[in-house]
Amino acid sequence: MTHYLLVTILGLLLNLILASGTSADTYVMPKELVQHAEKNDCSQVAEFFNRPGMVNPPYVYGYLSGERENSAVFWCQKRITDDRPYVLLVFMKGQPDSWSTCPQKIEWWNQPGGLSLYLEKSANLGMFKYLRDPQRSGPSNVRLTHKGIMSSYDGVSTMFYCHKGEWFFRLTH
Repeated sequence: MTHYLLVTILGLLLNLILASGTSADTYVMPKELVQHAEKNDCSQVAEFFNRPGMVNPPYVYGYLSGERENSAVFWCQKRITDDRPYVLLVFMKGQPDSWSTCPQKIEWWNQPGGLSLYLEKSANLGMFKYLRDPQRSGPSNVRLTHKGIMSSYDGVSTMFYCHKGEWFFRLTH
């Protein structure tokens, strides 16, 4: 009986020690993405799910063509913040697609939403703004031909789209 009690107490102590790990040990996205963020002077958005309502995860796999697990996009937060504290990073294994020539980092000013992928073939880039020049609309004669990235929370969505090495975005309510 004494042996059983000692084993039980040791088990409880071990659980308490493991449960008291730092928040850095708690991932809100897969470890490979957290490590990729760290290589880019970025950390996961640790408090991402501490808000009301349903929200998709801060990452999504399958952005580029090929095996779904070979590419992803995800939100992270800069270690040194400025007027654009968030970064949307493109993660890929292997060679990039011909249409994935855009920079792999999008610096962003708004709170990130949950991510999903979309393809809206009826849309054109005239509905989007240039990321580098938000006052300027994209070319209206260019239709969307591949996946875009959607960041959504609480009825507000931002769509990101890569075209000829340049990022475009569209805000919707």
